[in-house]
Amino acid sequence: MLFRPIKAFISFVARTFLTALIIAFIYIASTGKTDTLINALKNLASSDIVKEWTSKIITPVSQDEASGTGSHIGTNSNSKDLSQNGQNSPSAAGTNPGQTDDSFQTITFNSKDKLLTFFVPWPKDKIETAPADPTILTKVPDYHSIKIRVNLDEPIFLRCKVLNTPTSRNLGYMYTPSISDYECRVFAFKKDTTTPFYMKNVNFALDILFFDKDMHLLHAIKSAPPCKGEKAKNNQCPLYFAPKPYRYVIELKPGVIKLQ
Repeated sequence: MLFRPIKAFISFVARTFLTALIIAFIYIASTGKTDTLINALKNLASSDIVKEWTSKIITPVSQDEASGTGSHIGTNSNSKDLSQNGQNSPSAAGTNPGQTDDSFQTITFNSKDKLLTFFVPWPKDKIETAPADPTILTKVPDYHSIKIRVNLDEPIFLRCKVLNTPTSRNLGYMYTPSISDYECRVFAFKKDTTTPFYMKNVNFALDILFFDKDMHLLHAIKSAPPCKGEKAKNNQCPLYFAPKPYRYVIELKPGVIKLQ
């Protein structure tokens, strides 16, 4: 809650600036000197001070709620359905979805119960440091694109983003407009945790799968509903967690992985 005064101050400054700008525009327009105003606005927008303040304002801040959760505060996803072709490797961080990068090599490992197979791009020049196990998910860049094969009778391929920092784990799927059948988020922690998840301001239901350090499935929440409106405003969203500490969490569209 420490950020409310800061947000209020920023809001006050923004309103004051906007009011002054409108008054200046009306005055200058009445004198016929609109070109002067346009040039002034262009110079202001390109100034280093405005750029610096803008970058600070739009940078997401990691701040757990007072009730102690660590789930979502929203990020958009433009992932498309994956081709059902095991030869398609996931895109490396910083490249477009579906494209491959010759500077990366795909590291493959299975979950303990062989339910999932992970395909993780790793820099070729650092291939000797690549752990072929779940810990690689805590070492890749934040929002790294990976592919997961769900080893069912008819395998399913998912394109996923790895969230391995407090900020990105807090962001999750909140405010995302929609989710496709073949995308997911992988929340990776360096140590076992019992941090609960919630669905605050998430716009769609999600399956939430909890895994241990070996990627063995511990617990599954099926179709957790969105929590918005008054419940979200008053921090009354239900909390979701596994019955024992977990290391990794996967969120995806309900029913994509058929669980008993």
